[in-house]
Amino acid sequence: MRHKSGFTLIELIVVIAIIAILAAILFPVFAKAREKARQISCASNMKQLALAVLQYNQDYDESFPMGGNYGLGGWGGRVYTYVKSTGAYKCPDDPTGVDNSVSPSRVPVSYAMNSNLGLVPGIAALNAPASTVLIFETQGAVADVTDPVRDMPYDSGYNPGNQRSSPSGNGGDGGAGWIDWYYGAKYAGSAPNKTGYGNPPCNVGAQWYTSNPVHTDGSNFALADGHVKYLRGNQVSPGQYAQSSTDAQSNGCGYAAGTDALSGKFGATFSGK
Repeated sequence: MRHKSGFTLIELIVVIAIIAILAAILFPVFAKAREKARQISCASNMKQLALAVLQYNQDYDESFPMGGNYGLGGWGGRVYTYVKSTGAYKCPDDPTGVDNSVSPSRVPVSYAMNSNLGLVPGIAALNAPASTVLIFETQGAVADVTDPVRDMPYDSGYNPGNQRSSPSGNGGDGGAGWIDWYYGAKYAGSAPNKTGYGNPPCNVGAQWYTSNPVHTDGSNFALADGHVKYLRGNQVSPGQYAQSSTDAQSNGCGYAAGTDALSGKFGATFSGK
């Protein structure tokens, strides 16, 4: 008689256990690889937007794309002609969806401009463009970036009761700052547990930060010379323009570190001096 061979119960359990162990090892690796791909895609978007801002800066007499009476809110609609794609305004890790409650719809804007740059005439006026934040990551903002009139803060007089625009901020603008005033946006590159940018962290209010950095341990930042850099929240100094390029970051959320005071502590600053 011929006997059919097959797996015993013990052998089957061992095979299943081996597969489970391999899955436990490989799944985190796959997840990290997927997140790295999203980070790279996000960096590509930021690069396009940074180049668009630099082109705008050249075409408009060294001015930045200011969309209202304060800060740089509404910048997205002013550079759209150089980008020509609403998809470039959304990071793959931003869960914000399209707002169809109005027509035309508002699209997610995962990036914000450094509002401090509204105080200078252009890139040439910055002390160290390669160390100065130009664009940083946010979540929760929507705007009609295809129309510069609609992508405008409500203080400019357009539809004040229902306005949303591409945001701006300086990393330390809690309370009634641009990023958190009426856009519903949050900083997406702070340190874990909503402690904010900076060292020491500028904790202006946990409600203005995402729970964790958007890309594992940090987020992407476009610098004013056009290059994009991945940094942790504590490697970016937030706040208003430094009084001097050699000033350290002030405690709390007063002034960002000057561009000559970054070595060994910060990779970038919201100050242009």
